Amino acid sequence: MMDAADADDAAGDPLPALSFRTMQVDDLEAVRSLHEEWFPVRYSTGFYDAAVRGKMVGTGEELFSLVAEADGTREMVGLV
Repeated sequence: MMDAADADDAAGDPLPALSFRTMQVDDLEAVRSLHEEWFPVRYSTGFYDAAVRGKMVGTGEELFSLVAEADGTREMVGLV
Protein backbone atom coordinates (compact mmCIF):
# COMPACT_ATOMS: atom_id res chain seq x y z
CA MET A 1 0.00 0.00 0.00
CA MET A 2 1.31 3.45 -0.91
CA ASP A 3 1.41 6.10 1.81
CA ALA A 4 1.47 9.88 1.32
CA ALA A 5 5.28 10.02 1.28
CA ASP A 6 5.43 7.34 -1.45
CA ALA A 7 2.78 9.22 -3.43
CA ASP A 8 4.84 12.42 -3.13
CA ASP A 9 7.88 10.60 -4.52
CA ALA A 10 5.90 8.97 -7.34
CA ALA A 11 4.25 12.20 -8.46
CA GLY A 12 7.21 14.46 -7.85
CA ASP A 13 4.99 17.02 -6.10
CA PRO A 14 3.81 17.00 -2.51
CA LEU A 15 0.17 16.19 -1.92
CA PRO A 16 -1.81 19.17 -0.63
CA ALA A 17 -3.24 19.18 2.86
CA LEU A 18 -7.01 18.80 2.60
CA SER A 19 -10.01 19.93 4.60
CA PHE A 20 -13.42 18.27 4.37
CA ARG A 21 -16.93 19.68 4.70
CA THR A 22 -20.46 19.13 3.50
CA MET A 23 -21.62 20.60 0.20
CA GLN A 24 -23.22 24.03 0.37
CA VAL A 25 -25.60 25.92 -1.94
CA ASP A 26 -22.71 28.25 -2.91
CA ASP A 27 -20.87 25.21 -4.34
CA LEU A 28 -23.33 24.72 -7.21
CA GLU A 29 -21.16 26.13 -10.02
CA ALA A 30 -17.97 24.44 -8.78
CA VAL A 31 -19.76 21.09 -8.45
CA ARG A 32 -21.26 21.41 -11.94
CA SER A 33 -17.89 22.38 -13.42
CA LEU A 34 -16.06 19.46 -11.78
CA HIS A 35 -18.75 16.98 -12.85
CA GLU A 36 -18.53 18.20 -16.44
CA GLU A 37 -14.73 17.89 -16.35
CA TRP A 38 -14.65 14.44 -14.70
CA PHE A 39 -17.66 12.57 -16.11
CA PRO A 40 -18.99 12.00 -19.65
CA VAL A 41 -22.60 12.28 -18.40
CA ARG A 42 -24.56 15.53 -18.34
CA TYR A 43 -26.96 16.08 -15.45
CA SER A 44 -29.97 18.38 -15.18
CA THR A 45 -29.90 21.63 -13.26
CA GLY A 46 -32.29 19.95 -10.79
CA PHE A 47 -29.64 17.32 -10.03
CA TYR A 48 -27.09 19.93 -8.98
CA ASP A 49 -29.64 22.08 -7.18
CA ALA A 50 -30.81 19.12 -5.10
CA ALA A 51 -27.26 17.86 -4.44
CA VAL A 52 -25.99 21.14 -2.98
CA ARG A 53 -29.07 21.22 -0.73
CA GLY A 54 -28.31 17.71 0.54
CA LYS A 55 -31.28 16.09 -1.20
CA MET A 56 -31.68 13.29 -3.72
CA VAL A 57 -33.13 14.62 -6.97
CA GLY A 58 -36.67 13.38 -7.56
CA THR A 59 -37.28 11.90 -4.09
CA GLY A 60 -36.03 14.61 -1.75
CA GLU A 61 -34.39 11.97 0.46
CA GLU A 62 -31.34 13.10 2.42
CA LEU A 63 -28.08 12.84 0.53
CA PHE A 64 -24.60 12.44 2.05
CA SER A 65 -22.03 14.82 0.62
CA LEU A 66 -18.41 15.56 1.30
CA VAL A 67 -16.23 18.21 -0.35
CA ALA A 68 -12.43 18.10 -0.26
CA GLU A 69 -10.66 21.46 -0.39
CA ALA A 70 -6.96 22.23 -0.65
CA ASP A 71 -6.03 23.95 2.62
CA GLY A 72 -3.88 26.68 1.10
CA THR A 73 -6.32 27.81 -1.59
CA ARG A 74 -9.74 26.49 -0.44
CA GLU A 75 -10.07 25.18 -4.03
CA MET A 76 -12.52 22.29 -4.33
CA VAL A 77 -10.46 19.29 -5.45
CA GLY A 78 -12.89 16.45 -4.83
CA LEU A 79 -16.40 15.60 -3.79
CA VAL A 80 -18.67 12.71 -2.91
